[in-house]
Amino acid sequence: MVNGTFQLTNNSLHIAKTLPFSEKEIWLSQKIFKLICGALVFEIVLIILVPSIKLITRNVFYWILLLIDFHVIFINIFLLLDLVYDFVLINPWLNTKLLATFIDTLLVLLTSIYLFTIRFKIDYLIGHIDLYINTLIKLSSFILLCMFLILLSATLVFKPQEIIVKKTKFWNLPLIKFKNNIEISFPAIVRASSYTYMLIFTLIIFMFSLASNSVESTLQNMTFIFPLIGIVGISYSDATLNFRRFFNLYDIKARSELCSLLFTGTLILLPTILLSIFELKNIDVFIFGFSIYLSSIILGFLLPKSYGSVNETMSSLLIAIIIVLLSVALVKIQLLVIVIGFLLIILIFVLKKEREKNYELL
Repeated sequence: MVNGTFQLTNNSLHIAKTLPFSEKEIWLSQKIFKLICGALVFEIVLIILVPSIKLITRNVFYWILLLIDFHVIFINIFLLLDLVYDFVLINPWLNTKLLATFIDTLLVLLTSIYLFTIRFKIDYLIGHIDLYINTLIKLSSFILLCMFLILLSATLVFKPQEIIVKKTKFWNLPLIKFKNNIEISFPAIVRASSYTYMLIFTLIIFMFSLASNSVESTLQNMTFIFPLIGIVGISYSDATLNFRRFFNLYDIKARSELCSLLFTGTLILLPTILLSIFELKNIDVFIFGFSIYLSSIILGFLLPKSYGSVNETMSSLLIAIIIVLLSVALVKIQLLVIVIGFLLIILIFVLKKEREKNYELL
């Protein structure tokens, strides 16, 4: 996710190339920044899992040691994947968006295989090891520390550097001419690379879940995956940034843009609608996904990605936090409907403010 969102803007690329910093300093700062961004997202996931750690051990010392092990596992995997990305993309002929997308897809595929097949076998083997849990924790700590030293040494010795280039975030896809207001927002969201990544990720999870479980279990699992497609709305503001100032000239009113966004969100979240109606006999999953979609659009306006990588990372981090909060509200669907009402009011206000700002620029 960090590699998918961490891309230099024109200003950032200019600063990286012109300021009097050595290549080593730029390389090290880039690694540290990406590690911190990934760690922030990891901490959000870990907070949810912390209560379950008490089921493993009640000893305070081993509980803390296990918590440290989780962080070392994250750092080890981060260093390993970062080495993979750098060694593959160090060649300017290979440093293409297509290859980067292939690597992302391959990693998601391997992760899905682990989650749905290999993980259960490993859990079964560890469960039958004739060792105390505290001994296993100490042994894992030693192994993880050795792996960390090896990966850190490899990173510092080889110092592979991915070519710093400005990459496009949108695909040149042919689309149907709708000849109505949906043309305002639908191409802007569907052509974004984040939509492609999210669609590929969802399809891979769906296929592996279907291959490993029954249709009923797969549909139950997808109730937590399909609504996440709504996060692609975060790219809308960035996609329309360059020509938004002309909306007033073409008499595209904020009301028309809002209707276009709502209709586009309904199309994008069509799998959640079908799942809600035919499997759950309600529209709870769709309401959850639509609240994520509206939240991501608002965040995209508040933290435009084109203004810097920090905005991009912060918006990704905030949407992850919002998803967790919205999932809590899912327990009482009436509360989520009220949240959507507030989000619509905020979105209308943001769209009108954007019109005023762009009118002043003209």
